[in-house]
Amino acid sequence: MPAVVSRLWFVWSMAWTALFSVLMILPGWAAYLLRPTTRRYWRWMRAWSRLVMGTAGHRLAVTGEAPDGPAVYVANHQGMVDIPAVLRAIPRPILFLSRITMRRLPIVSTVLTHSRNVFVDFDAPEAGLAEAAARLAEGESLFIWPEGTRNYGGPVRRFLPGAFQLAVGAGLPVVPVAIDGSTRVMEEHQMRSRPGLVRVHILPALTGDEPADLSRRARAAIVAALPPPSDRSNGRSRTR
Repeated sequence: MPAVVSRLWFVWSMAWTALFSVLMILPGWAAYLLRPTTRRYWRWMRAWSRLVMGTAGHRLAVTGEAPDGPAVYVANHQGMVDIPAVLRAIPRPILFLSRITMRRLPIVSTVLTHSRNVFVDFDAPEAGLAEAAARLAEGESLFIWPEGTRNYGGPVRRFLPGAFQLAVGAGLPVVPVAIDGSTRVMEEHQMRSRPGLVRVHILPALTGDEPADLSRRARAAIVAALPPPSDRSNGRSRTR
């Protein structure tokens, strides 16, 4: 796609994302306040995800199955399209563990604050991790980006330990999730976008009682599931 077209597509995609966010935030917030459950929040966010990916021409292909019970999901973080992609890919209510800096983003902050999602301050993570542990004890599932930031399609970064400490403490499995293609359809730094396919691979759950070992195994599983940058995997998947 020519650069000027991809930049126009980026503006188109972001404009629709902003519009849908503004139009849906008030009714979604009202519905959640009437019944403040994770499932209500998750359904609203899934509807938003379908709209923003659909108008941008971003298709989704999913492999693997999510476990039936609560779990701690961990994934590589390529870019902003990862969020609607995983909300659509995982057919179970999930909450996000987000960096406290996300509170600086007006719409995102409102959505995350007025729900059961958890913020963590990387400089003083104890309070956020304690709140996350409480959510797990209540039977919720958490989705965590253990790299701590986006890698923009580069190598998967070293995983931070918090997600795996939470899983061990709660006695829950860790479910690795590999995301591929979000930086091909949305290059945030270059302000370019294009229609295309995002693949989400839900990998077999991992169990163990050593956070460091779980972290190593989860990262290795994700890296193994990601194709080389030049490869376009055509494995079996279901498109959503």
